[in-house]
Amino acid sequence: SRMNWQLQFLILTSGDLDAVGRAAEVSAKAGVPIMMKRSDLTTLQRLRTEANQRGFCGVKIPQVHRFFENEVVLTLGGASLMVSL
Repeated sequence: SRMNWQLQFLILTSGDLDAVGRAAEVSAKAGVPIMMKRSDLTTLQRLRTEANQRGFCGVKIPQVHRFFENEVVLTLGGASLMVSL
């Protein structure tokens, strides 16, 4: 049977360019908020400088709507899964 799932948020696995590159665009198109680990915020704040140094000018810095400390619980269908990043 076909599952009828709806995306509720986008989780960034780090604040590095490879994890964040198109997050702002994906979040906007999907209409979902972004969440990430609070300890990665400093890396995210340096993203524009890192992107420019690597020749990726114009990278949009995503707005993070929710932070978590070490773990987040994801629910899919009727099952819950604790994810540590």
